Amino acid sequence: MSEDLLRKWHAAKERLQKAQAAIDDLQAAVEALRQVKRILDKHGIEYWLECGTLLGAMRDGKFIPWDEDIDLGAWQKDFDKIIRLSQKFYDKGFVVYPSDQKNSIS
Repeated sequence: MSEDLLRKWHAAKERLQKAQAAIDDLQAAVEALRQVKRILDKHGIEYWLECGTLLGAMRDGKFIPWDEDIDLGAWQKDFDKIIRLSQKFYDKGFVVYPSDQKNSIS
């Protein structure tokens, strides 16, 4: 096999691996959103998409590939309820980070 052909083959293989990693990341993001949704729905907490997650959903109909998080909003009146659910989120692999202005579930 010529060096040029071998180089092209390696480049194609690398692109395929990156594409598969992006698909895996997308599937993981969708599953993470489903898990958080189940908890919030079960406990009657109203929420919505925000920031890059909302932009991707509205503009592209999907997650923005380079957006590395999922942004959700909830009413401030539900913050205490979300804090009380911290263990349920933790059991699913998420951590709730409370603050005075905003809660974050990662």
